[in-house]
Order: sequence, then structure tokens, then C-alpha cells
Amino acid sequence: MGLSCGLYQTLLLDEGYGSIFVKFESLLEREDVDFEKSILQIASSKNVDKYHDLIDFTFVELFPEWKGECFRFYKKRAVALKDHPSVTKEMISKWDDYLCNCAQVAINILNQDYLPGWKAFRLFCHCAGGGLQLSLEKEKVFPTKHLVKEED
Repeated sequence: MGLSCGLYQTLLLDEGYGSIFVKFESLLEREDVDFEKSILQIASSKNVDKYHDLIDFTFVELFPEWKGECFRFYKKRAVALKDHPSVTKEMISKWDDYLCNCAQVAINILNQDYLPGWKAFRLFCHCAGGGLQLSLEKEKVFPTKHLVKEED
């Protein structure tokens, strides 16, 4: 078991610096409970550094159907998740709550001195979320390159 250290940056959104997953972001910023460290420990076998921040990593690795859009967005070839035609404010709110539950699952797991792999962690999160299906069908996540405006 090893810890990794990385530099995380937050993308600039309309409201300033922050994430659309407001509750999850505030959990990661808490000083009394180290949710960030617990997620990073469980993700120790994953390449977290290829994402802009831990929020992007956690969301995409829990909902891998968004991986392509995430990396297209990083290359300015896709719209932000909040602007994706398949995404509603209700979905963002449900995902935010789900990410918060997953952060708590990570803390609970590590408090039991157990370090599962990421696939097992995803399953634990799914069970802790009541088995809700929050993923979109693969066909519904379509590239949004046509919605990206070319910069002059």
C-alpha cells in the first residue's frame, strides 16, 4: 500500500473556482475527516494524475461511460458535463449525493484496515447507494464535439 502525491487544479466555472459537485467538493475540503486521502488510498493502483482533479477522477472512474467526454473536454473538444444535452440538474444533484456516499464508503473501508481494489470499491459504492442505477446507457453518452465553438 502506498500513498501518492499529486498537484490538483480546479477548473474555472461560471461561478468562479469550483465544481458542479458542490457537496462532494466541500467534503474533500474538510479538515476534520480526510476524504481525499481515503479515496486516493483506494485508487492507489489507478492513474489519478491523468485527470485535472480528484473530483473528475472519482466521477469518471465511478461512471466510466463519461471517460471519453471527459478527455475530449480536456482537449476543448467537448462541452462541460453541466452543458451536456443528456445531463439535467437533477442528475448532477443525484451524482453529487452519490459521490458523497462513496467518500463515506472510502472512510468506512479504511477504518476497517481494508484496502480493496477500485472494482470492489465501485461495487461497495453501488450497494451503499441502494443499488440505484445512476449510469446512462452507453448509447445516451454521445460526443458533443459539434457543440464546441471554435476559438479564433
